[in-house]
Amino acid sequence: WPEGPGRREVPFSEEIVVASRIYTRALTVMHGFVEAVRRGEAPDLEEPMALADDLAASLTRNCRAAVSLTALKRRSHLHVHSVNTAVIAAAFGLHLDGPTARLRCLVLTGLLHDLGMVRVSERILAKRGRLTPFEQEEVRKHPAEGLRLLQNRPGVTDALLKGLAEHHERFDGSGYPRKLPYERQCPSSRILAIADVYAAMISERPYRGALLPREALKRIYSLKDREFFSEDLAQFIRCMGIFPVGSFVRLTDGRYAVVPDADPDKPLFPPVKVSF
Repeated sequence: WPEGPGRREVPFSEEIVVASRIYTRALTVMHGFVEAVRRGEAPDLEEPMALADDLAASLTRNCRAAVSLTALKRRSHLHVHSVNTAVIAAAFGLHLDGPTARLRCLVLTGLLHDLGMVRVSERILAKRGRLTPFEQEEVRKHPAEGLRLLQNRPGVTDALLKGLAEHHERFDGSGYPRKLPYERQCPSSRILAIADVYAAMISERPYRGALLPREALKRIYSLKDREFFSEDLAQFIRCMGIFPVGSFVRLTDGRYAVVPDADPDKPLFPPVKVSF
């Protein structure tokens, strides 16, 4: 991810008000978009593209504001997971000092990365137990289905399609659909792959509850140099913080608090807001 120019942040307390409105609208827009495609309508990207502009602008002003909203405990419906992945991926891209000109594409790719899931049976997606080999193959078709749905649509770039196609490729070449080695994966898809897994971990799934952000970071780091490059994961943890925004913590005096913001220079001492 090439180095980009410096960015001036606005205070978290100021941006969270704006980010909350954009995030809420994002859930509404993406829910309508996903349901329309599920009904068989051709993807109309006008609203997702406008949404990507607004999310990118908010993230550039203060990425921690939008990221804090992804830690809310929600069922991981497709539209919710898409919005959360887009926000987390873009925040990671900014942490790596990516140029803001590419941020919109990264957000839009995150919003659309799992669109092919609309072609997977609801019975499979809602299953509580382990998937059968046949069911796993059905799920693994979703990148190809997403490409089929979005190819030749106005505004869809090659970079977007590449990110969508590769977001399940892995560092050790064990991913799908093409088992691409790490050096052949584009930087955006590497970012998206980590964001996708982390966003899934902090949300409820039919077969398990949501993990706390710090537990998700611990679990994802255990995949280093197998599914993900260790240095990429180290950078992701620096981006999210030892106590990610949205973490629920107990203080030494017994009170409980939420981490509403983070200071990258003091990762072990985040500001907290006492809840009770």
